[in-house]
Amino acid sequence: MTARPTYGLFELSHRLQSPLLVRAKVDRPINKKSRYAEKDAVKLWNFMNDSPVSGTLTMEIPKRKATAHAKERNARTAILTVKFGAFL
Repeated sequence: MTARPTYGLFELSHRLQSPLLVRAKVDRPINKKSRYAEKDAVKLWNFMNDSPVSGTLTMEIPKRKATAHAKERNARTAILTVKFGAFL
């Protein structure tokens, strides 16, 4: 079994003992002062959109046959934009 390209990022984070979180399915509020909704809370996607691009990563996505849980997918090349930022 070969390692996936992003595994190296997690491995490096572990070796450097540097925290890493990758989660962007939901546009969550960041830098919140409380656990309750705030009108002026900065949202994750706006924060990341305003962050500079640090690099790109090209990944080959293989073709996938249809299964009971997923549609068929053609092979393609994905270009990922790498950004990072710190917040509480």
